[in-house]
Amino acid sequence: APQGEYRVGIAVMHIPEEEGDDQVRRLPRGMRIPIKYANAQTSGLTATVNASATALPPFALSNK
Repeated sequence: APQGEYRVGIAVMHIPEEEGDDQVRRLPRGMRIPIKYANAQTSGLTATVNASATALPPFALSNK
């Protein structure tokens, strides 16, 4: 991503368990996190991408 400040949305993904399965799928709507985090406009989460390599820290989510 280009350098800058970004709003962040969180998607819960299913990681393939079978060897050779390269498909990553979104979990059904019964997500394990509050739905507000799925939309970058409502999550309240942001991330800063720098000119150098950027490793984002984990996001602290709340069910409130």
